[in-house]
Amino acid sequence: MKRLSFYSFLCAVLLMSVNVFGQFAGGNGTLEDPYQVNDASQFNAIANSNAFFVQIADITFGNNTDFPQIDFGGNYDGQGYKIIARGNKTQPLFGTVTGTITGVVVEMDKKTVAAILCNTLNGGTISYCNIKGEVAEATAGGIVNTMNSGLVEYCCFQGKVTAKGAGAYAGGICAIQNGGEIKGSMVAFGSELKADDGATVSGIANGSNSSSQVTSCYCQVNPKGNGTKNAIAPSGVTITNSYPNTNEGTLSGQALANYLNNGLDPEAFVVVNGKVVSVASSLSPLNNAMGIYRSRKDGDFHKATTWTYEAVPNTNTRQFIISTGRKVTLRNTNYISGASIIVEDGGKVVNEVQGDISGASIIVRDGGNFINN
Repeated sequence: MKRLSFYSFLCAVLLMSVNVFGQFAGGNGTLEDPYQVNDASQFNAIANSNAFFVQIADITFGNNTDFPQIDFGGNYDGQGYKIIARGNKTQPLFGTVTGTITGVVVEMDKKTVAAILCNTLNGGTISYCNIKGEVAEATAGGIVNTMNSGLVEYCCFQGKVTAKGAGAYAGGICAIQNGGEIKGSMVAFGSELKADDGATVSGIANGSNSSSQVTSCYCQVNPKGNGTKNAIAPSGVTITNSYPNTNEGTLSGQALANYLNNGLDPEAFVVVNGKVVSVASSLSPLNNAMGIYRSRKDGDFHKATTWTYEAVPNTNTRQFIISTGRKVTLRNTNYISGASIIVEDGGKVVNEVQGDISGASIIVRDGGNFINN
């Protein structure tokens, strides 16, 4: 009887493992081999998990399909792929987040309530996310609705945020910041931040607690409307090294990028065509975008957040340029076939691939270093 019970238990465990694996496109949920997510049903299946996940394709939620607002305590890497919303959405993509979300790109057709990416951040981290859409509610945040603790860093919002009704609050990044830090993030040109009569709108976030920090952030538009308007955040928030659009013209181009990046490593802002942009808006999946990828921090070759992407018209090549002392580790041969890997100016590539990398062109010059481990 005991043996039968043991076998029943073992079968149940194996069946559970098969079911979990079958929910995703691959992987086993570890840091080394995360679950792979490539459609909306697989995304819904990450709810309430503390495992590791990577997105491997653009995901579309079809017409009149709500975002799932899933609670999440694991690690989700969007790798620069898009999550696209078609139709009228009524809630954020994530509910309460205690884990880590990085490299997520969200594009929405219609308006949502509360926030686009996250309803409540409780000690988690949101980084390198590029969010586009429209939010209108009594508390409306471009990326996060309520931030109690944790970190939002290197993120970008572009769209419309409206504080609806007297006593309402809206923020370009976060509606209500009760704690934690928003760092190296921006609200981009073309956005609209608005407050109704008796409401409050802030360029980055609203709060009254000095433990709430806004550091090295940039709002490229002026909040408007008939309510209370704050260029970055209310006076109760600890604001450091941040720049509102009301100062536009005092600094511009590379001088402004240098000011905002002061104290940040890696940099959060780069200059494209003379304009300062967020690195989050320069993410691109490595496998389908031709152009130039420049290293902006030490990291894994296959992480989109290691690079700043620069589109090049009429090209069918990819160049990965590692320079300025950055160290990039190459662990597999994915996406390198036909690419040029250029190591220069003190840059370093550590090659840990156990196999042939002849599909890539390796160019080492001007103080670069390519090391085979």
